[in-house]
Amino acid sequence: TRRSSDLLNPTGTFNIDGGNLVLGSTGTYSFELGLSSDQVLLLNGASLDLGSGTLEFDDFTFMEGSGFGEGIYTLFADADSLSGSLGSNLEGLIGSGYMGELGLSGNNLILTVTAIPEPSVFASAGLGLGLLLTLRRRRVARI
Repeated sequence: TRRSSDLLNPTGTFNIDGGNLVLGSTGTYSFELGLSSDQVLLLNGASLDLGSGTLEFDDFTFMEGSGFGEGIYTLFADADSLSGSLGSNLEGLIGSGYMGELGLSGNNLILTVTAIPEPSVFASAGLGLGLLLTLRRRRVARI
């Protein structure tokens, strides 16, 4: 069994060859995300244990690397088996314009990143909706 403390400052791809990787909220897991993202690859029957609902977004630090943007980033990949569950706080900000959400996909722990729309986008959408409703009311009133 490997403890999460064995993963101090991983860079690039960190391979776990067999055994059981146990994650918990006692440390911080740092990942650089971009075209070449950090990833923990579980090989040769290695399993991933998330703990009992304690692993949350705040247990991670995400840094924007070259080519960072919207998409799905696989943080822990190819576990032979996955046990445990994530906590309840799975969303948070990454940098100044992105939202990240932790999740599971098969036996992988993933991060889904989406851009946060600028306030002007909301204002434009609201203005367009208001104009559409006004035009619709005028048509109904003429009939």
